[in-house]
Amino acid sequence: MDQINSIKSYAEQQALQFAERLSRRLSTIRQPDEFADWLIRYDYFNRGFPGAALELAGQVAFMDDDFGDIGAEEVSSGIIAAITDEFIDRQTMETSLHSSLRRELVARSLQVLSGNARANLESAQKPYYSYRRSVLESTRIGYGLVPDESCDQLRRIMAGIAFFMASETSGAQEFTVLNRCMSRNWPVLVKELAEAEDDTGRQLYRWVVEHQDLESDHARFALSAVRSAFKNYSAMGNKSDELVSYIYQGIDQFFKMADETLIKPAVIPSVLGDYFALNAKTAA
Repeated sequence: MDQINSIKSYAEQQALQFAERLSRRLSTIRQPDEFADWLIRYDYFNRGFPGAALELAGQVAFMDDDFGDIGAEEVSSGIIAAITDEFIDRQTMETSLHSSLRRELVARSLQVLSGNARANLESAQKPYYSYRRSVLESTRIGYGLVPDESCDQLRRIMAGIAFFMASETSGAQEFTVLNRCMSRNWPVLVKELAEAEDDTGRQLYRWVVEHQDLESDHARFALSAVRSAFKNYSAMGNKSDELVSYIYQGIDQFFKMADETLIKPAVIPSVLGDYFALNAKTAA
């Protein structure tokens, strides 16, 4: 499985390089409204991944003709294992949607950064509708969930699993960079988030801190899905070189999407600026 080890190393290298770009991008953000804008975009960036991964796992689970009964289960289980934390709290083993914790964190951040306790995340996010739609579409394409006449199912699924693995490999680096940036540049915000809790008593900043470790675990499970898919498809007579090329395409597609959504400076919607215009207080 030297090819899989090479793929793993490539994904890790790309994740480190992306983390450097992300760190440089966040270091340029000094205004509270700019950071609030970035957090809202990061919220949307993360929203589509759990659902898309579940849909991908479901598709793979029924691909018995391609993987065989056992093979389909192996690949699908690797995908599901990597996203379990999005739905089950490891500490309590109770249902615990990380998406709701993330949303609470972003909402509270908007209020703290703007100094406006009435700042409403729902209204602030309305101008991001086209951005949200674009990100979700890119996510579904990346996961191989959108049929394409120029791309057969084998290529879509292999690239989709690799896209998923790349997202998890990148995740640990992203949260490490985010935690470092917030602690250095926005200490008042971090303090507020560490003290604030959601309706279930969970500290909001826990979402940032825990994901530094969780994403590393997720990446290992996702890699097992890639390994199983490669093993089963190769055993069925598919050329390994073609399979490897599909995997690299999926990895590259994820980091291209990440660059386009998280690195490039964006125009801040006026409604967001209005919240900050009401109060000169900052969280820096």
